[in-house]
Amino acid sequence: MIAALIAVTVGAGLPFACSGAMTHESCPCYLGTWLAFLLYSLPPFRFKGRGTAGVLCDAAGEQLFPALVAVFIACRGAQRPGSGLWVASVAGWALAYGLRGIVGIS
Repeated sequence: MIAALIAVTVGAGLPFACSGAMTHESCPCYLGTWLAFLLYSLPPFRFKGRGTAGVLCDAAGEQLFPALVAVFIACRGAQRPGSGLWVASVAGWALAYGLRGIVGIS
């Protein structure tokens, strides 16, 4: 049953992951979003009830990975490689924003 759910979930996202919009940098980030929510929700992992692991999974799936996908797609559109410092800054900001959202700090 769980294997079928994972297969359906990944299968739903695969067409976009294989589309021309994705790059070799953005595809792992896109798939990381799916993986984070799978780990957050499905047993035997189900990080939702495991404190810090759940908070990190939610923040990564909700903010970190989507922000990195956007960064790499924007870099492709600009036909320029993303600088490591810029990518790291966006990643840090997105993760912090995701943690703020899940923890509920105003």
